[in-house]
Amino acid sequence: NLLKNKKIDMIRMDVEGYELNILKGARRIIKNNHQIKIFLEFHADLLDMEERKDFVKFCKKNNLKVKYFFLRFLNSDRPFSKRLGAIENAVPLTYHLMLQGRK
Repeated sequence: NLLKNKKIDMIRMDVEGYELNILKGARRIIKNNHQIKIFLEFHADLLDMEERKDFVKFCKKNNLKVKYFFLRFLNSDRPFSKRLGAIENAVPLTYHLMLQGRK
């Protein structure tokens, strides 16, 4: 495995609604790098409520917390939210999301 025994600090992705699939594939990397930061465009507009719930469940199960959750086109330096529940109930738009691992 190319990344075995390597420290991974950050993952950046823009995968148009396949975020959960990518995170599931990176489960071992997330588990082995407790302070990892994951930056992504979160496409709530491409996911139904059940898929958003699955995303939140994955984050909780893998000790990922929301560091920043911004509405993509909002001209603000303040996060829209810092709670996982905001992802589940997000209006169907595109957001910038930063997840962070925790021990």
